[in-house]
Amino acid sequence: MVSSESHKPTNVNCYGGPKETMEERKMKIDDLNINLWSLFDSMKPWILVDNGSILGYFDWVPARLRVGPWQPYAPVVLALFTFATPILVNWLVDEKTYLPTPHFNEDAYPEYLSAWWFYNLFCFVWITGISLTVLRGPAGIRAWATYSMWTWTILHLRHGLVVVSPWLKRSNFILVSVLELSRFPMLLMCTMTFVVWNFILMPVIYFFFMDDERKRKTFLSYFTSFRLTQIHVFNLLFAYVNGVIVSPQRLLNFSDFLTCWTITVLYIMWYLLVLDRVGVHLYPIFSPRNPWMIAVWILLVAAHVAGFFAWDSILKPVEIGLDANRY
Repeated sequence: MVSSESHKPTNVNCYGGPKETMEERKMKIDDLNINLWSLFDSMKPWILVDNGSILGYFDWVPARLRVGPWQPYAPVVLALFTFATPILVNWLVDEKTYLPTPHFNEDAYPEYLSAWWFYNLFCFVWITGISLTVLRGPAGIRAWATYSMWTWTILHLRHGLVVVSPWLKRSNFILVSVLELSRFPMLLMCTMTFVVWNFILMPVIYFFFMDDERKRKTFLSYFTSFRLTQIHVFNLLFAYVNGVIVSPQRLLNFSDFLTCWTITVLYIMWYLLVLDRVGVHLYPIFSPRNPWMIAVWILLVAAHVAGFFAWDSILKPVEIGLDANRY
């Protein structure tokens, strides 16, 4: 596998700053003296790094989004949208219970040694290989701090569960539940990663934050590398085949949405309470200091609700019978 990363200029990183070796980066991070206890130490400031940018890597993010107090209404907005969104969706799908059991048709998944079973096995091995290249890359395990790698991990997990599905029975309640409940999160998260990365994040950074041709060339080379293309472009193809073609069609239910929304909220809490404090601003638009945060959250909720009904229509069986109900 040849990555386009090898053709980048060797003296700058993907954001146009000075490039450094993995050893140099590790030494700088170790010198910060930040650990798990730092997050709970009341003697330390809320922002744990100078200027709200870890080692200066995120100086390209406006300072008003990195340092300073949150918007005064931020906690209320976060709490309101976190709990009101599931209630809204539960009302929209007109279900009588908050936790319906997802339908599981064990005979509709690929049979052992069938063509689709081998396809999922191949994809599972392929995704494992890409994950290992990320683990051995410049970011290492820290790459899993990103929403993209959370998405990639759920994609990885579900391909593995489909591979072992011939041996799953209804009595394997936990694995069966994870298999079914991971379907919609995989589909929606891959959709959002694909759209945000390719049509929002990359163009915005390229045109508004890269201020010279050298930086733009280096940035574009990094963003279109083999590894990142797998994670942000082919991920949607993997998800569609696994979740729509290979898996049995069924209507989505409220538990599907609740699972996906819970993962989203957990990531946002991780982002706001950990990454923001250590100066890692992967998605500046979600900064609690952003005066437009209410609009951002409305768009986030709208994307989840629209995605739920869009994928529900795609997964809807041609003939709706007993096996296709929401329960």
